Parts: sequence; structure tokens; C-alpha cells
Amino acid sequence: MYCPTSGTTGRPHYTPVSHDLMLRRVVLRVLTLAPLAGTRGLAATRQACLVAPGSCYGFATVLRALWGGGTVVQLGQDVGAIAERIAESGVTSLVASPIGVQRIAEALARSTPIPGLEILEIGGGLLPPGVAELAQQRLCRNVVVAYGSSETGPVTSTPLARAGARRGAAGYPYLGVTIEIVDDGDRPVAPGVEGHVRIRSEYAAGVYVDDPEASARVFRGGWVYPGDVGALEADGMLRIVGRGDDLIDHGGVLVHPEAIERALADLADLTEVAVFGVADGARVTRLCAAVVPAGPWDAQAFHARCRERLGRDAPDVIVQVQALPRNANGKVLRPELVRLVQSLEAPASGPH
Repeated sequence: MYCPTSGTTGRPHYTPVSHDLMLRRVVLRVLTLAPLAGTRGLAATRQACLVAPGSCYGFATVLRALWGGGTVVQLGQDVGAIAERIAESGVTSLVASPIGVQRIAEALARSTPIPGLEILEIGGGLLPPGVAELAQQRLCRNVVVAYGSSETGPVTSTPLARAGARRGAAGYPYLGVTIEIVDDGDRPVAPGVEGHVRIRSEYAAGVYVDDPEASARVFRGGWVYPGDVGALEADGMLRIVGRGDDLIDHGGVLVHPEAIERALADLADLTEVAVFGVADGARVTRLCAAVVPAGPWDAQAFHARCRERLGRDAPDVIVQVQALPRNANGKVLRPELVRLVQSLEAPASGPH
């Protein structure tokens, strides 16, 4: 089968995954999650997966439940009714993306976990600390974070309780997976130092379909370079800072959009926010932000507050949108936001 990548930086690539490779990926996740599957065991698991089944992660998750002897339940897309549907259908295991968890948790008018839900697995993107807290309060105390990709297969996972308050915690490597953090010259860096993530794994693919240029960039020397920036802590915990492709060269300084997104969220009540760079005609990159306000919105006042509090890190352009464009796994499609800004009739600095 051909598994699509997320496509967040442009068109998706496809990785060939044989039946044997997919089976090994599925079995690995089954064995790893078995101790967390609740008191009734894997065969009694009733799993709902809110990640698109057409994605590699979603498809493998469905296979995992079936291979373990469990049942797959469809909950629908009405986030306000999901808690009721979970209770009615006896779902014990829920798999969702960070944005999916956020939307469900915010829609629930409750301060206690959903009865019967024994495990919540969150994968497919960075988990904001505020969303993690909401998930534990309103959905399930037993939250597991997972990290991997179509190219690498499963890479890390850990119960959120073990990760603690470490921002971007993605978990500890699975058996058979080696992770290194390297600098721009492919030299390994010290524990805790940020750099490019590379992975060697018996569960990884080795090439993209019909794309030798991208294959040579991502699959090198027995390693897979998924394009993420992260750090390995001294205890072996992997932290993901963000995507290398998302780093913004703002006035000669590389900026992590996630850090500015957190700062913007602290300045206003925002449902969603995404920061990205847009090059103008002089090839100067402007820092831009797309926001989805949670209530009444004064764009001019917010922009002024950003300049006052954030200084040089304040976005040059702020656009208000009804919702951020996302792929099937819930990841923000930043290229679409770039095209949105470029399509504005007067893309001068300031709010729109």
C-alpha cells in the first residue's frame, strides 16, 4: 500500500508500506499499549479513532484495534455529542489529534472524565499544555502521547503523567527505534540541545514513490530525516519543538512559530492561531499570524498589544479567519495561509 505524508508543506508524498511492514508497526503498538489498555485487556477494547482512516496513522490505529481482537466504533463528527456517544457505545479507547481533543474538550460542559473511557491516545501533532490539562480534566485521566510519521512508522510514546510538564514531550523510543538530534552538519548534539531529528528504525520506509529528489533528502545513510526540530533529554525523552520547514527567517533570526503562537494566545482569547512567514517582492520575510477569535474582536487593539508586548516578535500582518485550514490529521496547512495573505489586495503591515 502507499501511505500519504501529511502534506503540510505542499503536496503529499507517498511511502510504500508492505503488508509485512504494516503488520510489524501494528504489532509494536499493540504490545506497547497493552499494559495501558485497561483492566479488561485488548480483546475487550472498544476503540474510536477520530484521525482520518485514510492517513497512515489512522489506518494503522484501526488495524491495531482489530488485530488485538477489539472493536472499532464510529462516533461521527459532532464534537458536542461525542461524550454521549462514547458512553452509549461503551468506547474504552479514543484516538485523536491535538486539535480534535481541543475541540471536544472545549465543547464539554463538564469537569470530570467521561465514564468508561480508559485511555486517550493523542498523536499527529504537538500537544499544547492547556489542551493536555483540559483532556485530563474532561475526557480521560489516562492520556498517552504518540509520535511517528508515514516515513518512520511509530517512533515514541509515553503516558502524559510520565512526561510531566515538559513542553513538546513526544515520549520515549519504541524498542527497535534509534533517535539522534544533529546539527546542520549532521553532527550529534548534546542532550537537551535542539537540532534536527533523525531516526533509524526497523519500522521505517526507505523511499518515496516516484520522487527521487525528496527521497534523497529524507532517507539518507540509513536514517530518516522527518523534518522535525527537537531535543533528546538526558533521560531519553524526545521533545518536538516544531517543523524545520516552519522556521521563519525574520530579520536574520530563525523564529519558531509555535513560541509566538503561545505568546499570542496569552494576549487574547483565541480559539486557534497559526504563525507563518510570507516573503514580499523584495524577498523580505514578514511575520504573519492567522487568528480565530473566541469572542468579540478588536483587531487594531490586538495588533497594538502585540507590538507593545512582543516587540520584534510581533506579527507584521494579522488576519482573522473563520477556521485554520487543516489536513485530515488536523495539522495546519501553512502554505494555504501564505497564499491567503498573498491574495489580499493590500497586503501591507497591520491587521486585516
